[in-house]
Amino acid sequence: SALLMTLMSIPVLVLMFGLDNAGLLAMRPRQAVDFFIAYLVIFPMAGYVAGYFGRSFRDQFDKLRETRQLLQTRVDALRYSEERFSLLFRANPVPSLMARTADGMICEVNPAWESAFGWTAEEVCGKTSVEIGFWPSAQARQRCVDRYWQTCEMIAEPFELGHKDGSLHTYFMSLTVTEVEGEQRTIASMLDQTERFR
Repeated sequence: SALLMTLMSIPVLVLMFGLDNAGLLAMRPRQAVDFFIAYLVIFPMAGYVAGYFGRSFRDQFDKLRETRQLLQTRVDALRYSEERFSLLFRANPVPSLMARTADGMICEVNPAWESAFGWTAEEVCGKTSVEIGFWPSAQARQRCVDRYWQTCEMIAEPFELGHKDGSLHTYFMSLTVTEVEGEQRTIASMLDQTERFR
């Protein structure tokens, strides 16, 4: 609005400058009626501009409030969804972990995983699955990831996975890739098949 007012004022000033140079704009001592006319023009214009800006700010504020309410509703729904997912994830009786798909950094493990593998969530979260020895090597992890992307189903082949005590056990893996907080994460559930293979 300020830019529009400036652009409208420039032609008026140029016109007045031209008229003054041409001698067509007679200058005379100001009288009371001149001030009255000036006030009569300026005050309504100022009132209109103030009203316009006030209305504009009010409209923007209302839109901002509506947007905030909408975002709050979505945040509440997302929080409820995440809490429900977290509850189901932790209540799952099958050992499960959630890791960042790109590098295998562990984000969360459930109590069944802690019990089966010996590590606590505090010990492993923020570290990669290769770093803690869950996977014997980066190549073994990559083979599992590649196998999943080939079928996008449960991987029907055994994988050797490490426990905290250093022992290796044979597991079937079920992987699901989903998006959490703007990044791809892999949820892995595993069934111990060590005794069966023996």
